[in-house]
Amino acid sequence: HFEGERQFQLLNIHYQNPEYFLHLISNKKITKLVKKVLNDKFILSNFNASRAKKSLNKNYRLHIDSRKPMSEFKNTFQIVANICIDDFTSKNGSTVVVPKSHLSGNDPRNENIQKDKILATEASKGSVVFTLGQTWHDIGNNISGDRRWSIIAYYSCWWCKPTYDFVNTCNNEIFS
Repeated sequence: HFEGERQFQLLNIHYQNPEYFLHLISNKKITKLVKKVLNDKFILSNFNASRAKKSLNKNYRLHIDSRKPMSEFKNTFQIVANICIDDFTSKNGSTVVVPKSHLSGNDPRNENIQKDKILATEASKGSVVFTLGQTWHDIGNNISGDRRWSIIAYYSCWWCKPTYDFVNTCNNEIFS
């Protein structure tokens, strides 16, 4: 697991409880959209769970998940599917994004971003929030303290090195 100031993550959740989580990796609605966006064969790069912790810290750590910023949608090679286990609201730490940042071609760590340009995603429990790998984002502030869990399925084009080496780190049953 990983624990930060605003977030608690469980890594590779399909290893511990495959009966609950494996079917989400290959959900047909999710993989259909991933294939359409990436326009290529793709792989799973990582599969984690994330909980927003109660936090009043107003400073975001905006970042991209992609290995490289892109300025054209057609060059997208990584996409994240956030499966909402709970409702995502602006008060419980939903993912925040900077609209149109996926077209900037820039790394947000080098930018001065006005807080009014950062928007919280709103989604109902059971929804999937897709974020292109080059979109500037962060976990939001959980000012309410309400529970906010999501499953994070991160997909990449087949030629990208995945975050985890699933071939050598899980048993044959889970891998197949």
